[in-house]
Amino acid sequence: MDSGIIKDIMDAVAEQLVDASVVYIKVPRKRMGQHLLSAKMHIKPIANPDWELNPEAYDWSVPLFKTHDMLVIPIDRNIELERIEDLAGMRLATILGYRYPELEEMISRGQLEREDTKTLVAGLKMLQLHRVDALINTDILIKYQLRSEPFNRHLKVVDVIFGTDDIRLMVSKQSPYKVEQLNDAIAHLKRSGLIQKILLKYQ
Repeated sequence: MDSGIIKDIMDAVAEQLVDASVVYIKVPRKRMGQHLLSAKMHIKPIANPDWELNPEAYDWSVPLFKTHDMLVIPIDRNIELERIEDLAGMRLATILGYRYPELEEMISRGQLEREDTKTLVAGLKMLQLHRVDALINTDILIKYQLRSEPFNRHLKVVDVIFGTDDIRLMVSKQSPYKVEQLNDAIAHLKRSGLIQKILLKYQ
């Protein structure tokens, strides 16, 4: 992993721990929980207990920062979206393995069709090709992607309000660094303003 919010924050956390080093591994999202349970990996950096089916199986850090989901649509589409309920009947680009608590009921009733993609970039391409009606992802990632890729200027963010989520570290109970140590490291980074500085870098 060359750069990005995850790497910048986890590198900063590791610097606060004694003799810690970080090895980044690519794991399919659906396998991350099992990898944590078996200690094949120790931390999932961007997580929230509400997104997991069995959150009690893991340890959880204090919040790193807050985020919320945002919707993106093509500029040339005349779609009125003011409430979550306005998504009824649409195809929505989502991320494979992600849970969307505020949309689960509509999805389960067949009122909203999710079209899973592996990455945000793949979802944005589907949106540009009008293969989906809208896209949902986190505010930080969307703002960075729309700013960094010129072809995304044909897309716009819609002001539908979703609940705010605390982003935490999802920690294996077999991690060599206990959640209390990670919490101390996070507290120091927040007091120093470094986490906020990293987030601003990607907005």
